[in-house]
Amino acid sequence: MSVFRIRRCCDTTGRFESAGAPFRVFARALCCALCRAIFPRPCGVFLRCFSRLNFRRAGRICLRGALPPGKVAGARAVRSCAHFRARAASAVLFVLCLIFAASALMVTLAEYAASELRARASSQYESDLRTDAYSVLNATIAVLEEYRSIDGNLYSEKQGWGFPLGDGRIKFDTFEAEVKVSDETGKIPLANLDTAELVAIFEEMDISSADAQILADCLLDWTDSDSLKRLNGAETDDYDDYAPKPPNRALVSLLELRHVERFDELFFDSDGNPNDLYLRFAEIVSVENFDKVNLNSAGEEVLRMLMALKGRDYDPNIYRALRGEIGFIEDGITWTKDDGVAYSRGAPELPDDNWKTYTANLLKIEIVVRRGIAEYYLCVYYGAEGTGSVKGGAKKADSTRLTNTSSSSSSSGSQSAKRSVGSQGSTGKAQSQSFAAQKISSGGAKIVKVRERGR
Repeated sequence: MSVFRIRRCCDTTGRFESAGAPFRVFARALCCALCRAIFPRPCGVFLRCFSRLNFRRAGRICLRGALPPGKVAGARAVRSCAHFRARAASAVLFVLCLIFAASALMVTLAEYAASELRARASSQYESDLRTDAYSVLNATIAVLEEYRSIDGNLYSEKQGWGFPLGDGRIKFDTFEAEVKVSDETGKIPLANLDTAELVAIFEEMDISSADAQILADCLLDWTDSDSLKRLNGAETDDYDDYAPKPPNRALVSLLELRHVERFDELFFDSDGNPNDLYLRFAEIVSVENFDKVNLNSAGEEVLRMLMALKGRDYDPNIYRALRGEIGFIEDGITWTKDDGVAYSRGAPELPDDNWKTYTANLLKIEIVVRRGIAEYYLCVYYGAEGTGSVKGGAKKADSTRLTNTSSSSSSSGSQSAKRSVGSQGSTGKAQSQSFAAQKISSGGAKIVKVRERGR
């Protein structure tokens, strides 16, 4: 606004001053609005003139005093530039915040999409992968029976059946498969041990005789079929109100020992994690149900315990003779088929006959099948006919556990993948049980237990 227009406004409002109070109020408001638009921060004298309704003097101060007329446009330009910079900085800050919010949203959407895609892929391939896993199981058992027919029986993993598909004899075009076969009978069956045998094993593990007796009685009270308390044992009344009570059945997992009296103190730390004593015990015993220990698969620690059950000291030459490290080896056969072979190689002594065998009577077959990001896990116990009879001691209340087929499914993703595993329904489970228990059997062996999990 030019100097002439400012002066004209002030002269005009001055004339309004003599017209009465209404006009003075209107003139003051109009002039204040004009001056505020031109000068955001007028000087104190200028404001006092307005407060006294001396509009002419205010105009003169504006034109001649505090703000010379020649500098009005320059001052306004400077203030406009500063105001523009402030608004520009605010705009940049707003854009940066918007970019940050959009980036966070995109990351969240990407993670959600990835999980959904994984779940949908698992859901889509679940049925096919399950079929593929059982196809691999059929192929694995065929390879095992081939070894059985060639060598007369399954004795040791050194025969080559530990990784039956590792030599590339069977290839799959549409999926990848990993198979691991291990001999579960290389350990001592825990369910077949009585009190004296348990005490002998615990004492051989450097546990005091008093603690060994307590552990044996508590374990047998946990697994026997009655509610009678042994001398050093513990039954339902001896456990806390909110603690798990003795189920009076065989152990399903060794981790179940965490809830058994005294085992929670000696075999686990204060946080409930297994300690070295538990890990050593897990290498010696198995919760699966079988009769005898395969000496070809037994480690030195297992052989030491078997000799302790016999009341004799362990000699390292027993292990070396069984593995073919000493003595005469015929036709490259390092495993042992009978006592005569073991003694001929230099074994000074062997465990009792009621504990030992030389054949693998219960194999653990683990299969992992993959198609892209979808994966399926199948664990099968493949045993000889008659496997499962229980020796004296803590007898298993659930004698049908060997033929039980348990399946559990889980998928890393959303609930839709979990529903897909159950889409087979009870009919699918019944078919898989029949398929596992009846269809897959050969050479006097059959599937005795199945665990499967989609993931």
